[in-house]
Amino acid sequence: MFADLSRFAKLTRVSTQRGQTRYYDSFDWRLYQKGICCELTQTKTAAWLTLSQYIDGQTLARADLTPPDNTAPLFTEHCPASLRPLLEPILSMRALLNIGQIACQCHQTTVIDTEDKVLVRLVLEEYQDGLSRLWVAPLKGYEKAARQFVGLLTNQLHLLPYHAGLLPERLTCQPGSYTGKLDLALNPAMRADTACKDIYRQLHGIISANEQGIIHRTDSEFLHDFRVAVRKTRAGISQLNRVLPKRISRHYAGFFAELGRATSPVRDMDVYLLDFDGYKNALPLAIRADLEPLRAFLLTQQAHWQQELATTLASTAYTHTLTDWAQFLQQPTPQALQATHPDAHRPIKQVADQRIGKLYHRALREGKTIRRGSPADNFHTLRKTCKKLRYLMEFFQTLYPTPLFKDLLKKLKNLQAILGTIQDCQVQADYIRQFQAEPFPAPTQLALTALLQLLAERDEQARAAFTDTFAEFTHCDQRQLLAKH
Repeated sequence: MFADLSRFAKLTRVSTQRGQTRYYDSFDWRLYQKGICCELTQTKTAAWLTLSQYIDGQTLARADLTPPDNTAPLFTEHCPASLRPLLEPILSMRALLNIGQIACQCHQTTVIDTEDKVLVRLVLEEYQDGLSRLWVAPLKGYEKAARQFVGLLTNQLHLLPYHAGLLPERLTCQPGSYTGKLDLALNPAMRADTACKDIYRQLHGIISANEQGIIHRTDSEFLHDFRVAVRKTRAGISQLNRVLPKRISRHYAGFFAELGRATSPVRDMDVYLLDFDGYKNALPLAIRADLEPLRAFLLTQQAHWQQELATTLASTAYTHTLTDWAQFLQQPTPQALQATHPDAHRPIKQVADQRIGKLYHRALREGKTIRRGSPADNFHTLRKTCKKLRYLMEFFQTLYPTPLFKDLLKKLKNLQAILGTIQDCQVQADYIRQFQAEPFPAPTQLALTALLQLLAERDEQARAAFTDTFAEFTHCDQRQLLAKH
């Protein structure tokens, strides 16, 4: 290629080195979902991280990494400043993971003018399967020369614009292969036991997919997705307890309840640490630094509880029980009606109508008794009911393809956000009172007291917003909601 280029421009060869291009994304493919390709190209003397668009290969941002043999930053806070504005809103707390790599030969060349001034830097990457890619990097002040050179490449040498998807297609991974969301298409006439097994199989897949990320402490979202899938499974088994055999329901409801409890201490620490800077910055400037000893304490607690959870996930009891559960879900549903699970043969739509309707009315009853000054336990009880209702609505939303159902789900999420804030304030305030028993320095104790006051104010704001948010939630005709479709 350079021989052809030399007919149109004056080139100076800089180096030829073996290199490697590695591709990065979060475990749940957040960059791919936004159409962004993240790649790290490395040689012995240089390394650069590039963000480009999948659709047309347009470079969005590029940064050199130092030292040259460095690997890609794990979190966006460790990324070069020029990449953070693009990455932070998408990745948030998720880690960048290596999703594949391809060896290449890297040829670095410069385009110079008649006075031997460098106008454009070129990097030609040649891959083992015959694909080549040429990067054109303009120098400051010579952007026009770079554009003219790109025109020469396309018009004279007939090079095609790089499509970022070409290389990922050569990797063994499948972009978008993991999602923490359910993808269900249930038929209203489907047998309830068959439908429920479909739901639980997908949830089991999410649980299994996140185990190693928890054990290796990759990022906090592995535990989040794992925990949600565990709680959804438990809620499904408990709320639809006449669908599976009574012995099965009782055994696995207990197993998933215990597993959920095992995740709570780690998740509490994760949430506290994720919110820590927000809490710190909400305090008066003069005492913000005094809160830092708490961060160190939280990190120690997080590491302790995470190790406890990792031990649980590596235990024989856990692996055998989850394997038995997976095997049960693969078994064909029995044809004969069983007295121990009378809802098994009923159409899933009938079962869903009954259970969603019951939880909806329970939420109405519980919510109507709550006032601004009600005990925190009352809000928490309603929160648990709303969570069960939401899980069932998400399980069965394909059975209710109406704007009314989607509107109620949206209002339910708004109500849950208020209830979640109240619960979080309560839990975190309880933790602070426990922290105050630790031998923190006096300035840190004062900062903890200020943080308690801040949480009390946020709790009061959420309580004040509850009445209107709950009223919005109640404006729904359940008969229309669960009407036959």
